[in-house]
Amino acid sequence: RKHFAGNNGGETTMMTVAQAKKLAADTYSEYPIAEILDIGDRWAFSFDSGDPPLPGIPTVTVNKETGEVGWLTIPPLENLELLNAGKVVTE
Repeated sequence: RKHFAGNNGGETTMMTVAQAKKLAADTYSEYPIAEILDIGDRWAFSFDSGDPPLPGIPTVTVNKETGEVGWLTIPPLENLELLNAGKVVTE
């Protein structure tokens, strides 16, 4: 597990969206990233799995401080609300 939080005088180094995108792409490298959302403490990456989309491809999340990779599945509906409230990130 990689940690990006550095000890530089007590300040935390935030992971860039480019670093997070690389981690997310390494998770599902067979699909291109369709959308990036800022959901607060994490970046959320949605993948384009075709038309119609393949079921079961979760949204990959990357923690902005630690670089920890996680998943957002729907249900629960709280995760859908979190994604709907996210801000679209353009590189």
